[in-house]
Amino acid sequence: QTKEETKMNNVKQVTSKSVSETSFTSVRAFKAPDQKTNKKRTLDPVELELLNVIKHKSRHSSFFHSITPSLETFDDDEVVEFQLNVLQVISDIKKRKKTSELNKQNSTGSFVKIEEN
Repeated sequence: QTKEETKMNNVKQVTSKSVSETSFTSVRAFKAPDQKTNKKRTLDPVELELLNVIKHKSRHSSFFHSITPSLETFDDDEVVEFQLNVLQVISDIKKRKKTSELNKQNSTGSFVKIEEN
């Protein structure tokens, strides 16, 4: 046998061995996307976290992409005004959240009674 023939035989042996030893579940994992299975697979924690990140990012990105056509009609001064107002709204929301958290802490904290003489 030539070196090429020997290499080909080795590849065939490895391939046939790998295929024969492959379990049904791992073969099923490599099915073409258009082939459907009746059994639903449970997502592992990493996959669930990735889906949450993708959904969260998509929701916000979708909103900003949806207002892009309106922004494109603005001149430079209007864009700056828009940006400033968006930043102001963000700041207001953060302040409101912080105030709410402080109020919760104060309402659940212990109070000391101060007596006047």
